[in-house]
This record gives sequence, structure tokens and C-alpha cells, in this order.
Amino acid sequence: MIIDFHTHTFPDESSEKIVNHLAHTGCIPPHTDGSVIGLFSSMKEADIDYSVNLPVMTKPGQVEKVNSSLIMQKEYLLDMKIITFGGMHPDYVNYKEELLRLKQAGIPGIKLHPAYQNVDLDDIRMMRIIDEASSQGLITLVHAGIDIGIYDHNYSSVAHILKLLKEKYDIEEEDFVSAEIEVVPSGKARDYGLDRSMVAGYGHDDRVCAYTSLTAILDSNVSEYTSCAILVDKEEIGSVGATGAHSLFFENTVAELLLKMGIDSFVQTRLTMSRSKMLSSDVSAGVDPLFVNVNDKKNAAYLGNGIVFNKYTGSRGKSGSNDASAEYVAQVRAVMDNANIHYQTAELGRVDQGGGGTIAYILGNYNMDVIDAGIAVLNMHAPMEIVSKVDVYETYQAYKAFLKDA
Repeated sequence: MIIDFHTHTFPDESSEKIVNHLAHTGCIPPHTDGSVIGLFSSMKEADIDYSVNLPVMTKPGQVEKVNSSLIMQKEYLLDMKIITFGGMHPDYVNYKEELLRLKQAGIPGIKLHPAYQNVDLDDIRMMRIIDEASSQGLITLVHAGIDIGIYDHNYSSVAHILKLLKEKYDIEEEDFVSAEIEVVPSGKARDYGLDRSMVAGYGHDDRVCAYTSLTAILDSNVSEYTSCAILVDKEEIGSVGATGAHSLFFENTVAELLLKMGIDSFVQTRLTMSRSKMLSSDVSAGVDPLFVNVNDKKNAAYLGNGIVFNKYTGSRGKSGSNDASAEYVAQVRAVMDNANIHYQTAELGRVDQGGGGTIAYILGNYNMDVIDAGIAVLNMHAPMEIVSKVDVYETYQAYKAFLKDA
């Protein structure tokens, strides 16, 4: 999908006049006439899937009028594959109420243009709008750098941004050398489906299994054997580093526990590991009705059918997998049956079309009994993943049953 995140449209009756003025000021030939239809035609010609319309308020008096017009046109613009933002001016007095109105109308964000609004980015008038928009969950897009039509002053320079970072977060420019920054979707998880039976959100893989694992052990009574939930990082890049499953953290922890019991033996540590049983809590690929052909339908996971057990994962069949023993699979089945847990078994997609890996094989290298057990997910690795609520609950119950009786 291709999204043009920086476009402008103007009212049909004035679009030509405005575009000609901007073209003259910036010495840039226009490629559209500034109308909605003109933008839509340009999008089709350039194979653009969606455009984001960013209105610029050059006067405080424009704010309410222009935003009202955009709110009224929102659905029409969406039909034209145009997502519109609202606008705000730093001298608009009732900015809090106006931002709330935009939020309630389903407008996703606002555009600020320090150069056209003749206000520096670090001015308190700008900052209070940005802070309020952030508190209401609105995206704020700010023009940065010198504007081609206003080149005598830089209203949103690197210096302005660094000053703000220092004041608000005590971050210096040099700190970016050692900073670890991730850009992820910021939307909250939400109910999904006509019957609200699912949850849509970013990062179900693998927060949904981490949540059910931790909740299950916290809600479990003291068991006969030592129980633990291990939450590890970097599974998608090979489980490497000090926080990945390949680290010696868990082995060292077991050795320390044995030492507290008066057992200081490398052999006993390894034997303890080999006598352990584990559910590798990770999501499985649910059957997507839009892409059924990538699954073997008789060996696939379906949303709403309970926790998913993958005897083996891997790609091209079993390559790189753990492959739990038949005896261990039977033992886990018995635990689930005795606790009346709904479960299903599956593979990770059709051979040579699906595939994936988990940390199961890493712990399996200790001769530990391990099987992958988790929740079926649609849109895995997409910005918005989907899981079934009943699967989340059933997985939580399955983990509790395993901790109690395995």
C-alpha cells in the first residue's frame, strides 16, 4: 500500500486562485488544481492508494469554519481515498474545545505550520496545542525546516526541536548516539467484529501470550513443583543477546536455586533442566478467510476454537523446529481434557507457503519436554493483529491447568 502523507485540497470555488498564489510564492509549478477531484485524479495516475489531506490555518478565524467543513466532508473524502486532518492556529483561543470536537468527529490529527502561522515551534502557543492534542490522542504533524515560500526565517529549525527535547525530556543531541528508539502504532486495542468477540491491536504477537502466561502463574496456587514464567526478548531476530532465550539467564537462575538448596553441581543443573516440562507460549497462524490457500485447512488453527498446540513449527516442513515427543503431547492432552479445556492442534501454514519459529527448540536442547501452545492470530506481524476473546480466556485457563497438573 502506498500512502501520500502530505497533500492539500481547497474549496472548489477558490482552489485555482490559492494554488496559483502558492505556485507564484514558492516558484513551483502545480501538478493539480487543488481540488478534491484533482487530487483524486492525480492519485489514480500515480497509483497512490490513500492520501492524507493537511489543512493549514493561516488565520485564527479560519479554524472553526474550515474544520467544520472538513468534518462534514470526512466520509466523502474517505470514499475518494483521502484521509483528512484538521487544522489549528496558535492564536486560536478555544483550542482545547476545538481539538475535542475534532477528536469526537473522528478526525485523526492536526497540522501546524509555524512558517505560515508566523510563530516559532518552541513558542508556548504552539507547545500548548501540541500537548493538548497529544493528551487527546490526536496526531500532530508540524512543518519543519525553511518553507520554500518564506525563506527569511526558519520557524521550525533543528535548534528549535533540540531546545524542546532538552526542556521536555532532558535529551541532548549526543544522546541519540546511544538511544534505542522504536516507532510503533500508537492506537489502543479495541473490540472487533459485529459481536465484539475479537480484539484488534498492535503487537498481539506476542504480548497476548505473555499476558496470559503471567496472569496464569500469578493466579495459580502453590504447586507441588517449582513453577515459573519466563518472558524473553528478541525472538523475531533469533532470540540472541542477554535478554533472548539463547542467553544463560534461565540456566543460571536454576543453578542459583539449586545452590540455595546446598547443591552446587553442573550435572545436577543440567538434570534439573532435562526433567522440566514447558509450554512454549507463542501465537499460531489463524486461518484467514481471505487467504485460505496458504493453509492446510485440516491442519490449521481457527479463531474461537481454543488454545493452539503446535507439535512442531519450522519452515519447509519441520526445518528448525522442536517437534515434541508423542508421549509428551499425550500427557498435555490428558491435562487439558481433565480440566475441560478447549484446544486444537495445527501447523504454521501449508508446506513451502507458511512457516515460522519459536523458542521451543532452544529449551528443547536441554532434553526438556517442550511444545508450542498459544493463541491463533489473524494478520500476524501487521500493524493491527486480531485474536478471539474466548481463545485468550481458554489459553489462560490452559496455562493454569498445566501449572497445576503437568
